[in-house]
Amino acid sequence: MKAIARGLRPYAGPQRWPLTLGTALAIVEVLISLAQPWPVALLVGQVLTPGTEPPIPTSVAVILAALAMVVIALAAGSVDYWSTRLLSSAGLRMAANIRVDVFTHLQRMSLRYHSSQRVGDLTTRITGDVDRMQDLLVQTLAVLIPNALLVAGMTTVMIALDPGFALVALSAIPLMTLVVFRSTRALTAAARRARKADGQVAAAASEGLSAVQLVQASSRESRM
Repeated sequence: MKAIARGLRPYAGPQRWPLTLGTALAIVEVLISLAQPWPVALLVGQVLTPGTEPPIPTSVAVILAALAMVVIALAAGSVDYWSTRLLSSAGLRMAANIRVDVFTHLQRMSLRYHSSQRVGDLTTRITGDVDRMQDLLVQTLAVLIPNALLVAGMTTVMIALDPGFALVALSAIPLMTLVVFRSTRALTAAARRARKADGQVAAAASEGLSAVQLVQASSRESRM
């Protein structure tokens, strides 16, 4: 992960403003989302709870809570749209620059190197691997960091609203952590096998299509 971050740093520099603004908007979306429970808490505590005398009429409280939920949803959706757009566009520009540099590097490699490599596998590295790096960057800034902040914020909100319920909800965290930790190595190994298999498939398809005249001349279509 650290090696990938160091490798992406030169390409992230020219896109620092879209990345910074997109990440800031993602954090703002988290803050807006944290306000979603409060209209519901108003309805439950002031309207639906028996024996309580609401400070405002019930109909007014319901309308205000509904309007608040609509405003929160619209604000969160707008911020999420611009955050995703900024981060995705920056990631696409970075991916384009990485592809140019990788392709340039491959062109400068020796013929001995290219004779030992399969064209389809190299093509997959330029296309598929760069796409995965782009997804890693966008998902980290647009999903991982905001969701981590959202979990921390929701935990704070739950404790503020109902400490007992919060402890019950948080009791599942140790088990979830154990499951995720034990699954990480298996998922990493599976991802590596999948990437290697993608390269083999691309190499076989590329070689078969580039030599299609020879394949048809020798009637090797079934084997290919």
